[in-house]
Amino acid sequence: MEPKIRYVTSADGVRIALHTLGRGRPCVIVPTMWLTSGAVYWHVPETRANLSRLAERHLIAQYDSRGYGLSDHDAGDYSLDARLSDLVAVVESLGAQQVDLVAIAQAGATAISYAATYPDRVSRLILADTLARGRDIVRPPRQRALRHLLEFAW
Repeated sequence: MEPKIRYVTSADGVRIALHTLGRGRPCVIVPTMWLTSGAVYWHVPETRANLSRLAERHLIAQYDSRGYGLSDHDAGDYSLDARLSDLVAVVESLGAQQVDLVAIAQAGATAISYAATYPDRVSRLILADTLARGRDIVRPPRQRALRHLLEFAW
């Protein structure tokens, strides 16, 4: 079974590609901003099997970040507020009272912001390998050293 693809429009007019599969309470997978597309996940056998299993009891909703995948590529604003607006549009389009949110890596700040702003709309917040603030990624000594190396000799 293949996911259905449709588009939702964020508050600033950016069209966001939304991939859905299954039925039940929505489980929204918040995208990282790094060149990912919901369509790509379905070509990885292990990921496809996991998402298909989840879709037996949930409506799996993945969406492409603004500027990536099937979403509008000319979005000029990539701020946290803009990404939060995209998630708001996705959740509203699902028509559910509550959703589960799953966020990995850089998607954490968006999911945390949504849960803090709309606590009654979030049933479960699942965070993996993530952080609340972007500046936290450069605080550990190894990350600072790597950042300086990249700046010096990219």
